[in-house]
Amino acid sequence: MNLCPGNRWKWRTAAVCLLAGACLVIGQPQRLVGKLKGFSISPDFYPPPHSTQMKSFLQGTEAEPLPGGKVQVTNAKLKTFRQDGVSELLVTAPACIYETSAKRVSSAGPLNAQSSDGRFAMSGVGFTWEQTASRLFISNQVNTVVQLDALREEGSAGAVKTNASRSGTPSILEVKANRFMYEAETGQGTYSEAVRVSGTNLAIAAAVLKFKLPMNERKLQTINAEKDVVLDYSGIRAEGQTADYDTGTGILNVGGNPSWSADTRQGRARELIIERTNKTFHANGDAWLKMAGQSLGDYGFLPSGLTNSDLSGATNQYLEVRSDNYEFHTNFAVFERQVRVEQFAGNQRQGAMTCARMEVFFSNTNSLDAIRAYDGVGLVQGENRFDAGEALYAGTNGILALSQSPTWRSGERNGQGDQINVDTARQEMLVRGNAEMRFPANEMGDTSMMMGARLPGGKPEAKAAPGQPEPDKMARITADQYSLSRQAAAFQGNVRVNHPQMELECGRLKVELPPQGGKVESIVAEEAVRFNVADNKGQRLRGRANKAVYSYAVTPAGTNDLLELVGYPVLEDANGIVFRHDEILVLDIGKGKLITPPGTYRVTGQGPANDTNRLSFPRGK
Repeated sequence: MNLCPGNRWKWRTAAVCLLAGACLVIGQPQRLVGKLKGFSISPDFYPPPHSTQMKSFLQGTEAEPLPGGKVQVTNAKLKTFRQDGVSELLVTAPACIYETSAKRVSSAGPLNAQSSDGRFAMSGVGFTWEQTASRLFISNQVNTVVQLDALREEGSAGAVKTNASRSGTPSILEVKANRFMYEAETGQGTYSEAVRVSGTNLAIAAAVLKFKLPMNERKLQTINAEKDVVLDYSGIRAEGQTADYDTGTGILNVGGNPSWSADTRQGRARELIIERTNKTFHANGDAWLKMAGQSLGDYGFLPSGLTNSDLSGATNQYLEVRSDNYEFHTNFAVFERQVRVEQFAGNQRQGAMTCARMEVFFSNTNSLDAIRAYDGVGLVQGENRFDAGEALYAGTNGILALSQSPTWRSGERNGQGDQINVDTARQEMLVRGNAEMRFPANEMGDTSMMMGARLPGGKPEAKAAPGQPEPDKMARITADQYSLSRQAAAFQGNVRVNHPQMELECGRLKVELPPQGGKVESIVAEEAVRFNVADNKGQRLRGRANKAVYSYAVTPAGTNDLLELVGYPVLEDANGIVFRHDEILVLDIGKGKLITPPGTYRVTGQGPANDTNRLSFPRGK
């Protein structure tokens, strides 16, 4: 995003060479009586050790004395030379006035200058050269033209780089203004009034354009544009009140609350800094950036899998980023301090992210490859919220990876783990390492098996924050890892369920999740299943099996509320009666009845002989 490469600015070196030539009208004319043909002024020479080398030479086809010690010169020509004797510039004017006492040359007519190789030219109408002050004025229609292929730059490895166009046609840079002034002693030059610079992939507009080029060094040092500055370079546009360029460092600074735009991006800040050498672009102070949605890949920036929002059909998607500062490199950007990202679709805010630092990576096609956020990362989209120490979003596959104590929340459901990955394409979340999930107990406890009531004799009822469920009304599941989608949650490894009315342990657990506030219709627990269930009176039912399947459904024939225990199931009720079977036991929870398949089962413990198929365990309403 380098708006002002060094070669593009070197045209001003050539421009000053013109000024230098125009400033070298030194010497005294011959004493004139009447018109003189073939007029010339004694040449001006360089100081020692080049005292024999002519610096400039003024001549005309005709000279005529005027009152007040003035001389009118017709078809004036000023030639300038370098210290090695090579011809430098030729400056011509159809007519001019030379004032002998003031040592001033002036004309209301045109002025033209051209380098000896024809690659630089300057013109204007109305000029004055003050020899004593070494000052040149051009009052109207200033026009400077430079062929950029003449300007060369030595590369770091010694190779010569040129700006010649690929077509072979010379690349032209043109500067126009209403006024021009140059002071040779200070090296200060100024274009003013409607300044316009145009060239290949480059355009500058400003009220004033200043530069510094000391004559003794013949090297451009600084360039300053002022008042309503507009710069365009290779599709990048920047606007501000000032633009300062240092040729030594290659740094361009745009001030006055500038703004910029490039392709589908636009931004603003208190100042913009472009570094030619590093090819970086900085925005400092109250920095703002907008990036259109086509840079975000196929799945959007924030995870949409755990919300009812659907961005796939939305139009006009874009990001807005605010931070203290940011910088763009060729294929990545860095945002620093108080970073806030907001995503919009159809002009509606879809989500936001906050962090202390963010890095954005782009591919060669200008699409978003990845976003990495650090330090206090918070992401919000609809009812979803993620918090982590670090977040990485891959635009190529739509995966959001959260690490460093990440947590998530979706409505009343929430969880945490060592690592959280959100697959925005498949609308799934994977939580790994010390994984935990919490959800309202009534999502399971509203079933007949587990009524949502507190166990008696417990601690006093705790009060929750406004809008949050009571602490003992929350269920908690821990595991080595789990996956979560809108429809289901699957837990693996050391699964433990803590519910106000149930405790369960197993190797794997899958829960079909209802919509927010609905009932669980299916729970499948596998691998060394053990559970302990209690009703609202404290009566308990314990059991174990290789697999436990809970199902709840409402049909025209009635409500099915069943628990199937498969693989050497064992049940023990509150009275100590134990049922065992080699294959399967089925509990009709709604009726409080044990259903056994044909075959052999065993019953131990004390209980009524005529009611051995009925257990004392939590019953439904």
